[in-house]
Formats: sequence, C-alpha cells, structure tokens
Amino acid sequence: MQAYDEPPDEAPVTEHVDIYGGSYGPDGGPITSVSTEYGQGVFILRSAPFDITKDSQRLQAYLERAIGWPTASSVSRSFEMVTREDKDGQRYLFIVNPSLRDVAAEFVTVDGEYRQIIDLGIGSHCDVPLASRAPLAANGEPVASPQGRTTFQMRLSPGEGTALKLVK
Repeated sequence: MQAYDEPPDEAPVTEHVDIYGGSYGPDGGPITSVSTEYGQGVFILRSAPFDITKDSQRLQAYLERAIGWPTASSVSRSFEMVTREDKDGQRYLFIVNPSLRDVAAEFVTVDGEYRQIIDLGIGSHCDVPLASRAPLAANGEPVASPQGRTTFQMRLSPGEGTALKLVK
C-alpha cells in the first residue's frame, strides 16, 4: 500500500476512504487502518494489531454507521426487545426480561418521539412515565429523552414480559 501526504494529480481519489495514522491521523504515527465502502458494507484494512484502548471508539463509530441506532435499547441490555407496527402505523414494543433469577430495572430508549406509552400487559392498560426532554437525575446518572427518541424506565420480574403501545 502506498500513501501520499498530498496525492499527486494523477492519483485516483476515492470519495469514501478514511485513512488513520501518518499525517492523516490525529496521533501522527504510521498509517494503521484504511477503510472504504464495499457493496453494502465497509471494508477495513488494518496494518497493526487491534488495540482496544486506542481503537475501540473508531470501531464503535464504524459499527454504529453500519448497523444504525437500534429501534429499542437499554444501557445494560437487560431486556430482549422487538418493535412491530400494525397496518395502521401504530407501533408496539414487546419487551422481555430473559433472566430467570434477576429483576431487570433500567431506562429503555425507543426510536421516535412519543407522548404516551401504554403497558398493555396490565389488565387496566397502565401509562408508563416518560423521561423529560431535559436531563433528570436517576441514581446519580443524568437521564433524558434524546432528540428523536423517547426514554422511560421499565421494571420486569424474572421471566416477565409485556407489550407496550407507543402513542405519538
């Protein structure tokens, strides 16, 4: 592989190529990775062993671009979640605590801004409190609904699951 500090006029320029290291990288060291779009993915070529302490943020950025934001997530990944939409466009979140021993209680973030979330697993259809758009503190940690997403707290007993109606 040959890399130029400034490509000569006859060098082919590829629009979606990232080169890290050398004069192209923030650390000024030798070139350690090159990436380019390939088909529907990204091809990454490493010239040095992967160093988790230095390269994890760059790898995380690649993965987020490739996979995108999940439609539902939680920080500790305590829940198994899937969203579905009916023929009228109404969205639902099905959520399960897969642990047979531990209670799962944490904040869940879903893609989309919702004004109400209704727990359909409770006979009386109970509203689930939403996190504010402004940061709040929960157990010393800031919690807020990011732009374009809705955050709420969920607690499920071992093996328990429920269906949530997401109301715009």
